Amino acid sequence: MDVRCHRWCRFLLPYVLSGTGLVLAAVEDDATSGESGPTDSRSSGSPLGPQVLSWIPEEAPTPAFLRAGELAFFVGARWLEGPIYQQLGPAVQVGVTALAGPREWAVKPCIGLYYAHVAGAYSRKSQTTFAVPFVGQFQAPAERGELDVSIVEGDVGAIYAWSYGRIRQNLGGGLCWVRESIQDTPQQTVYQSAMDQTVTPRKATDANLGWWLSTSLTLAVAEGIEVGAVGRYSDARLQLFDQVVQAGGWQAGVTGVWVW
Repeated sequence: MDVRCHRWCRFLLPYVLSGTGLVLAAVEDDATSGESGPTDSRSSGSPLGPQVLSWIPEEAPTPAFLRAGELAFFVGARWLEGPIYQQLGPAVQVGVTALAGPREWAVKPCIGLYYAHVAGAYSRKSQTTFAVPFVGQFQAPAERGELDVSIVEGDVGAIYAWSYGRIRQNLGGGLCWVRESIQDTPQQTVYQSAMDQTVTPRKATDANLGWWLSTSLTLAVAEGIEVGAVGRYSDARLQLFDQVVQAGGWQAGVTGVWVW
């Protein structure tokens, strides 16, 4: 406890003394304003003013590449690849990409974050067979259920841009990290009900590194505002339910860009 108090005192003491120095300097300025005019608190005769105020850290200047940049918002679709998704439609995807650097830079570093989700019903051939006495072997009815898929993708890379008047085209690429969660909720069939079998949902999650490419075409509609279209592709192989799936895939949508 004593050590913690000692550390806090060492942290707060410069700020307490700096406030004291400012007050003393202000009082001295008021007392001498009628005789010698306004004085600088840093050069006043106060024994605390110059020494204490010199301890106050000056604000560091913001780097040039952070004083200008862009935010590109994405809304579109993501097409999943693999047998497990064959009866699902495209996933709805939203995302945002941040670029650092002024508009004059041809190449800008960027980071991005995307989220996609899709859910739908499926029907597939059952692998279960059963025997009926004096009749023979029969295959169980088709398995039905619902898949719920969520994908999160984080990107880092660079984007190269060139302009034709108010039209700008971008081409980018880099590395990505993709995480997918999938839940399979099967429906209980008549056969499973007759055999008193319990059906429980299955869940699987996996993540992996990959790569991404993108291109976009935007039009400046106002000062600092652009709208356009985006096409993307990312590649990340995951293993879900003992299957290797492509969690990336083709993506396309519209974009709105804020440039400052």
